[in-house]
Amino acid sequence: MKKLLGIQHSTIEKLDQAQVHSTLQQFTKDSNQLRLRQIDINFVQLSSQVEFKGNQHESPSKKLQEHSQRDPFSQQRFLQHIENDVCGQSVDEYPRCFDWRDKDGVNYDTPVKTQGDCGSCYAVAALSALEARIRIKSQMKETPILSISGSMSCSRYNQGCNGGYPYLVAKQGREFGFYEESCQPYIDSNTECDDSCFQKSKVYKIKDYGYVGKGYYGSTDEKSMIKEIHENGPVVLALNAAPDLYYYSSGVFLTNPTNSLS
Repeated sequence: MKKLLGIQHSTIEKLDQAQVHSTLQQFTKDSNQLRLRQIDINFVQLSSQVEFKGNQHESPSKKLQEHSQRDPFSQQRFLQHIENDVCGQSVDEYPRCFDWRDKDGVNYDTPVKTQGDCGSCYAVAALSALEARIRIKSQMKETPILSISGSMSCSRYNQGCNGGYPYLVAKQGREFGFYEESCQPYIDSNTECDDSCFQKSKVYKIKDYGYVGKGYYGSTDEKSMIKEIHENGPVVLALNAAPDLYYYSSGVFLTNPTNSLS
């Protein structure tokens, strides 16, 4: 799980199957592979249905190996196509292509985190988005890196490395707050809560949280997401990933329609 910094990807998801196949055929002579850009996840949650599958060290099957190598066209040319044909469009008053990593020349994103051998995606996603929103709200006067291990180990609502929900991370942030990474650095295993960090470190609390759209699970749509991202910053989402996503390395990810993300 990662945080949604831009909205360019959403237009790719909206392409129907015929358009995708047409685009694929257009670039079949190119040999470069196309992979999914690991888009970092944002803070107001779109879906709290997080599926943690535990530690997986299985060797890729032949089918998945073949799938991971089957995208025949150039990533650069594909993204150029998206930029030329899609980014000029708009949804209401908001441009369809937007990126908080380059807003008026400023990068409001924080460094990508490696969660390691721990089901901490829900916490990594939520805190990364919160960090970006703090930067946006303060116009880069506040640039914290929050403690992921602290948020998991001090949580009364989630299950540490065994998984959890971004919505409940937000609940924790409103009731107790989050301290900084420097007080309790990340480790990819369950650990004890360091209560002293609430006194030794600056603590950031959430004013409010909720679902994008009408405020309840499943009420969001593309326009609501675009509006929220533009006006307030990154939002948190969860996806039930296709199996071949485990072998992602870089770029834009395209999966077989039978393995579609939900």
